[in-house]
Amino acid sequence: MKRLIALAIGVMVLILPSWGHSTDVLSYWRTQDGIGQRGAYRHLLEIAKPQFSARDSALSRLTTREDWESYIESSREKFGKIVGELPARTPLNAVIVGRTEKDGIIAEKFYYESMPGYKVPAVLFRPAKVSGRLPAVLYCCGHIDNGFRYENYQTVMLNLAKKGFAVMSLDPAGQGERKMTKMAAATHEHSYCGVQAFACGYSPALYFICDAMRAIDYLQSRNDIDGERIGVTGRSGGGTQSAYIAAIDPRVKALATENYVTSMATLLASKGAQDGEQNFIHAVYEGFDNADLLTMRAPKPTLMVVTYNDIFPIDGTMKAYEETRRAFTALGAAENLEISIDYGGHQSTKKNNEAIYAFFQKHLGGAGDPSEVKVNHFDEKHLSLFHGENFMEKSGSKTLSEMNLLLGEDAKKARRALQESDYRDYLTQLPEMVKKVTGANAHPAEKVEATLSGRLNRERFDIEQYLVKGCGDYFTPVLRVIPHGVSNGKSLLYLDDNGKHHAVETSEVASLAEAGYTVVIPDLSGTGETGTGYIAGGDSEISGVSLNLWHASILVNHSMAAIRMAEIAKVAQLAISLQGTDNKISAQAIGAHCADLLQAATVYNLFGHLTLTDPLESWQSIVGAIDYDVKHVPGMSAGVLRHYDIPDLINYMATQGIPVEVRHKK
Repeated sequence: MKRLIALAIGVMVLILPSWGHSTDVLSYWRTQDGIGQRGAYRHLLEIAKPQFSARDSALSRLTTREDWESYIESSREKFGKIVGELPARTPLNAVIVGRTEKDGIIAEKFYYESMPGYKVPAVLFRPAKVSGRLPAVLYCCGHIDNGFRYENYQTVMLNLAKKGFAVMSLDPAGQGERKMTKMAAATHEHSYCGVQAFACGYSPALYFICDAMRAIDYLQSRNDIDGERIGVTGRSGGGTQSAYIAAIDPRVKALATENYVTSMATLLASKGAQDGEQNFIHAVYEGFDNADLLTMRAPKPTLMVVTYNDIFPIDGTMKAYEETRRAFTALGAAENLEISIDYGGHQSTKKNNEAIYAFFQKHLGGAGDPSEVKVNHFDEKHLSLFHGENFMEKSGSKTLSEMNLLLGEDAKKARRALQESDYRDYLTQLPEMVKKVTGANAHPAEKVEATLSGRLNRERFDIEQYLVKGCGDYFTPVLRVIPHGVSNGKSLLYLDDNGKHHAVETSEVASLAEAGYTVVIPDLSGTGETGTGYIAGGDSEISGVSLNLWHASILVNHSMAAIRMAEIAKVAQLAISLQGTDNKISAQAIGAHCADLLQAATVYNLFGHLTLTDPLESWQSIVGAIDYDVKHVPGMSAGVLRHYDIPDLINYMATQGIPVEVRHKK
């Protein structure tokens, strides 16, 4: 034990008067750096800094055409790695549902299969009186509930149609007629389903990319479309999708991406990590940034459409533009990179719209001038394929969660391949596997810094309040319940996924104290006083759990599981030091913290007995489910199901002689 972990715990004892009966700790230390609900996120930003610096250093050495060509090729390789393998192209099986005409524009409604059984509702706008093979633009929708029916999007699409373009748009997964859950926001549905893909080792962006690439396949299949003159545009989440597709699909002759591209360093320091499909597995860790999406398509015509007060910071946007401009210049095509900037927030403006029209007219053709004209929008009813009916049921389409089941089976096969020859040998390798998958350190910090903040008196026990330095530049609040009766000389680490305040109000903690146990209860990152560990109200905060924070951890390859594991190790060491008798400690976890404890116990040799109350049966059970509890997400790491699952962690404990008791309250 002592050989494995050098333990030097310095407890700064500062006796302070308690403040009423509150079990809060952080509020007392409000002027201390690293105090607050963003502690875990601050830690992830610190981890990201050297990763950003390494990329900046590599870019500074690029000067020649050959340098940039080599860099672009390496970016393509990274992109394939962080997204996952694209599925093979299969028959589109397009079905036209109906046509309607308004103000000289024909709207053709149809759906196609981007993957077998996975059907995509779409629309094609084209001028009624123009013949011949038309240039085409794929318009990617942002995060709006009604998809391509949104009037702001129609304004751009119908203006392009009036200028001689065919314009196709589709409902992204979770939007329009593809909504699957009752969640209020598309970003929530993207992230909720995206969790399942991430756990299997795939970025959910894979689905959005595949849908759009198959849309281009559809455009090229039509005899009224010029397949050599295809452009892509979109705003916000559509700007994201358009940048993805144009980066890897050589058929995209011209790209106009709006309200999206900014540097990841600036985004993470301001708005923070966004919803599921806007993140790639280990992207920052691998040195991949948003500007790479644009340099990957150099020297093809590219327009950045920007507003000064966008949610995607203008400073990072200009940095991305300058970086991309270097690549285009080195490749001898500086004139093919353009930028349009206007005043405004996260929105389209008339000036920027007209820049898009002019850009596509210049590079794809089209008729008339680029001035925006007033258009008559199509009613949402007329653009719905099956108005008032369920598209999934009517078309026989698989849902996104059902598609994730296929990824889950793929992950299970990869996991079984690691286990099938000798499962016991597999278990001996599990600690190193957990470290690698989670990004956890091999050992907890040598010194645990803790400050005693006060002591509260309850009927059957006292409560000491501690401020414990976390695994980075932040703090973990901890309570230590000390029995009034005779102590049995043992400490127990108690992890409640509802937080420490909830724990001390339970009869179970009171019973443990009456039995003589000293009970140590932290608020692990994302629980209790530490809130979501992120910026309040992120676009993917679901049921009080910040999936935005989880996405940030995926980007930098240091999982939330790793953060919580280190916090568990620190608090366990503190408990052992204060008890002064044990060199190992028993631990009890409830709900979502069961997985955190199991992973910590696999990596850190600190525990002699584990009790799990209402644990999740397996992470595999989340994949494909439409009603899983998001509180279990932080304990998972990207790609974890390709390596191990919760039952494997429990089986490892048996090989180490660590008893595991499983309880169920329900």
